[in-house]
Amino acid sequence: MVASPQLMIDVGAGVGLPGSKAERPLLINRSRPALGALFEVCLIGSDEEHLSSVAEACLAETQRLDRRLSRFSANSETSRINRDAARNAVIVDYELAELLTLCYSAWQRTEGWFDIASNQSWSIKNRQVEFLELGTQLDVGIVSKGYTLDRAAELVDEFNVADAILHAGTQTVLAKGNSLTGRGWQVRVRNPASDAQGAELLVELCDEALAVVTNHDRHLPADQQAAVLVTAPTAFEAEVFAAALLQMGRARALDFLSQQTQRVSVAWLDEVTFPHEGTWHWLTE
Repeated sequence: MVASPQLMIDVGAGVGLPGSKAERPLLINRSRPALGALFEVCLIGSDEEHLSSVAEACLAETQRLDRRLSRFSANSETSRINRDAARNAVIVDYELAELLTLCYSAWQRTEGWFDIASNQSWSIKNRQVEFLELGTQLDVGIVSKGYTLDRAAELVDEFNVADAILHAGTQTVLAKGNSLTGRGWQVRVRNPASDAQGAELLVELCDEALAVVTNHDRHLPADQQAAVLVTAPTAFEAEVFAAALLQMGRARALDFLSQQTQRVSVAWLDEVTFPHEGTWHWLTE
């Protein structure tokens, strides 16, 4: 079992697997802090040295992106944009241009509910970022963990590890293939407001990601005790939808989801709509 304050991940380590001990798959896990969270990589395979090397490569990637994306580091690319883009258009490299273009597209697709600029106007075109209002600041922290998990997962694929799970602390997890059980990875999501038995939601992931966001995470009013859980093909998309849907509120979220064609699953929890229940409700089938 891998645990974080909000997610508990069953790696299947207690399952009795057939075959001799030498034939049984190995599971290794490594962790390292980045982007204000503890990133953890769990990999399954037959070659411990190979798995360890892949895990270290994934964690090195998380720390590389931490140096590039953190708005709290004066030397990061995000800080450079926030300093200079109000005066002149800032040219960014292809990697950051890709991320910012994804964010801008997500802002459009969610009708502005997902927003890395706090309702301020900005643009990106031909790798040039420009602020159109004074005081604009970009904060990719809403999706930096998901984006980083997706990049780390690309390394897992590149080095031919079929079964893996990666998580970024309390909110986001990405699963590849199966756990030691031979089935998908089981993730238990706690009710952020309750430790009562039955308050957890069990989700099985296989080649998809999960993100869970609470009103506390997004600094929404405390009288709106709410949380939203999203599964999606990528960790970036899961974080985009989770952030946007929580901002919308349940009524708008239901209407928005009814118009979507993208493959996402959404569970909702709040004290207003479901008082005293303390259980998650799926908004999608």
